[in-house]
Amino acid sequence: MGGVLTPNLFCEGLTPFLLALTILLGANANHTLSWSVNSSFTLQLHLWVVACVLALANLVLGASFWWNLSGLLAGFLLAPLLLCTEPHYPVVPSLLGAWCQGQGRPGRLFLSAGFLLFVLGACIMAPWVLERQTFPTAQEVAGLRAGRDKLVTFLVFTAPRPNNVNHLRHTLESYLEVMPLDPNNPLFHLFRVVAFTTFAEHPVFEATKSALGLGSFASPYVDWVQLNDRRPPSAMKQREDFATGLTSTVVNVDTRYVAIVEDDMPLCYGEGWEELLRVLWEANRQVPQHCGLFVGTGGSGLILRSDLVSVIADLLRNYEGEKLDDIIPADVVIQECLRGELPQCAECAGSLVTSPTMLMYHTGAKTSTGDRVYQEDMWQCGWRQPFNGEPDVHTL
Repeated sequence: MGGVLTPNLFCEGLTPFLLALTILLGANANHTLSWSVNSSFTLQLHLWVVACVLALANLVLGASFWWNLSGLLAGFLLAPLLLCTEPHYPVVPSLLGAWCQGQGRPGRLFLSAGFLLFVLGACIMAPWVLERQTFPTAQEVAGLRAGRDKLVTFLVFTAPRPNNVNHLRHTLESYLEVMPLDPNNPLFHLFRVVAFTTFAEHPVFEATKSALGLGSFASPYVDWVQLNDRRPPSAMKQREDFATGLTSTVVNVDTRYVAIVEDDMPLCYGEGWEELLRVLWEANRQVPQHCGLFVGTGGSGLILRSDLVSVIADLLRNYEGEKLDDIIPADVVIQECLRGELPQCAECAGSLVTSPTMLMYHTGAKTSTGDRVYQEDMWQCGWRQPFNGEPDVHTL
């Protein structure tokens, strides 16, 4: 649960706990790693040194800073307490050892209580300290468009769902409601939404277009694209639809980024929009060579550089992978490209940027366009972004 609820402190796995345990074991002189070079020389290494080396190695490889720091702090804070309660004080420094040995039982209890209160206070303060983010100004965000007409175009893919459940309108409104309406705002008209479907018959699309079309507050920001495809849904059709939608968008909109959104993944309310702009700004500041960002899950929240769209569209249409009898889903193809795992996307290796948590949430758990059913409380706002903690991505 730590990896889901507090991604800034813990990522997936037990690394923080293992680092803390290694330091605690290293507090005992008998817990060392030994190498006998020859009969006259033996190298001994305390485990707390090993823990520090492991933490440094993880940082060099790109793992989360807080992932390592939390384990190191826990180990070093608890080690003195452990030493003062052991009978022989094996490796306690002389001053600390003398102080510990001079304490009676009440003194040790006081020491234990003090450490526990300190750790408790740190746990209470840590979320407040870690959540403090530096948000860019509107002028700084506007400068990211690099001469393009739009900074981000949100490409919302939609397909008919069971019983014609309408997730599309709520999803569109979640993005449209945060669009700057003040002409004096530097971000005014730097964002666009494209509602896209290839299905010739899609009653929900038509109803939503009537509600949010000409004359509504949304009309200046939304383009409606409906093709005449009458083929039934399939994995390969979805890949072709993604390729067609991406290509059509960059042809018709001069945009620096294209953000893929599925029609059941609205933007998180509250700080979702500001956090999206912050991550976009940090990506350009800290990882200027990035090919894209990932702020959601599956196919939603993948934000691509527009100059990469032609490569990704070609992969979606033609890439087969190693399993020729199993079609790789569209979202997996795009993710592999943005991580530089495909030869055509080698330039993207090690450049994917993610948000710490998901900035959009899933509303279509029971009404999937396929035959899948999800838990309704999965993939919600505040959940750890699935790639957060991966060594080859940058979580900003």
